Amino acid sequence: DVYGFTLYGHPCLYHCRLRPYARDFLSSISHLFEMHVFTMATKDYAHAVTQMLDPEKKLFSDRVISRDECFDPCSKVPRLRSVFPCGDEMVAIIDDREDVW
Repeated sequence: DVYGFTLYGHPCLYHCRLRPYARDFLSSISHLFEMHVFTMATKDYAHAVTQMLDPEKKLFSDRVISRDECFDPCSKVPRLRSVFPCGDEMVAIIDDREDVW
């Protein structure tokens, strides 16, 4: 499925395609973990994509953090520490780039 959406104040149409079984996978692990979305995308984009993944807010609720909420837009570490104040030993990060972590 390909989803189209626009962002407030931007005239272009964005398209996003969910990977097969993405929702099934997220649903199956949601019973084992508290899941958060952390992205360096803008807040509006992050919420639009999360709405696609989790329209009923059962998986992520309002736990969506974008670059707009970061203390330092160039570094993910300070904000991660505020999300996980007890440490990140129990945190699993799924990303398409290893070098940014």
